[in-house]
Amino acid sequence: MDWKAGGRHFTGEGAGRVTTVTEPTYYDVLNVSPQADAGEIKAAYYRLVKTHSNEQDPFVFQQLTEAFQTLRDEARREVYDRSLNTDLYYHKALELVEAYGRSGQPKKQLELYEVLLANYPNDETVLSSFSQFLLFYEHPDKAHPLIQRGLSVSRGDMRFHFRELLVQALTGMREFDEALTEINRLLLDQPSSTNFQMKAKIQFLLGEREAAVRTLEKGLERADTVYTRLPLLAVMLLCFAFDERFDDYREVKQKIQNEANRENDREFILQYMVEVIQDLPDETYILENMIAFAEGLNVEESSEFKGKFAEERRRLRKYLAYYRESVPVEQDPPIYFTSSTAEPPKKEIMKGSLAAAFFLGIVFLFLFTPVVGLIAGFVGYIYPRAARITLQVVGVVLILLLFYVLI
Repeated sequence: MDWKAGGRHFTGEGAGRVTTVTEPTYYDVLNVSPQADAGEIKAAYYRLVKTHSNEQDPFVFQQLTEAFQTLRDEARREVYDRSLNTDLYYHKALELVEAYGRSGQPKKQLELYEVLLANYPNDETVLSSFSQFLLFYEHPDKAHPLIQRGLSVSRGDMRFHFRELLVQALTGMREFDEALTEINRLLLDQPSSTNFQMKAKIQFLLGEREAAVRTLEKGLERADTVYTRLPLLAVMLLCFAFDERFDDYREVKQKIQNEANRENDREFILQYMVEVIQDLPDETYILENMIAFAEGLNVEESSEFKGKFAEERRRLRKYLAYYRESVPVEQDPPIYFTSSTAEPPKKEIMKGSLAAAFFLGIVFLFLFTPVVGLIAGFVGYIYPRAARITLQVVGVVLILLLFYVLI
């Protein structure tokens, strides 16, 4: 199978392996090969209508008749074959892209997506699939123009779909205010629980966690299945954990446990929750441990647990503040949170700080020494033998104080 676009050819491994097409061809209906002549087609048709007459099976009979009427006419058959080949290539390419995705070959996916886009520049499926691929691999800036093109050519439900992708792209590009405006417009036309969840995540990234909780509550009113409730509860749990609202946190966590028990599939529910949290910036993967999913949602809120929450919240807040400063994508943040075991960087004592500490130590000694000298002189006047010992003890104390100040 040879894929050509703009002078380029694609002959990917297994490009001709996938043979499943969305709908059967007329040749499949008549059970003949594409090379069959007019006599073979006619014989196949009359053989099949004997067992699939209009009275017995009208739907199959109609398919057989349409196939026969098209393939017995040479001109109509030529037009049909030409359109069939184009359609066949299109579906095979899409299926091959999915196969590359399942086998973890993003480079081959990208190459085939580029060929598909060159051959079908305004196809809704290609634009949608390619955009989601780019968003998944964190290239929202490259997905944005494809989504805009999809918005210009789509209608109906697909237009709503591209509007959702636009919100995701704007969020990934850190255009939070614009993303919030777009999601508000989308909610007016399509107030789904998924869109409420998207809005709450944007509000969380903007630091508006109280508003995010109110948005999630509105979404829960519309959520009617476990799979629509869980994503909303996950983000709500995140907001309460971040603000250390442990009473509210425990209440939401109990709701999640009830959902898991009701579905009788605890491991799947936990994994689903983790995937929801990972929809936030990758660096917030630390939240998997922060909200105790890995512990099976049974961690008690002890003082040690609360201390861990406070520490993780400080680190996360520091990252989110950095994330909102529109740092170039290619630049890594100063602290990259990949797990809760990541250690914060050790503080180094700068030369200026060391000099300041030494200066303060000297000033402290000059101010403190006269007072100590008066005390030592008084003690030496009353107890001459103890004067030397007193001065030695005072000297040791002063040296220890100097080291303490410097450290």
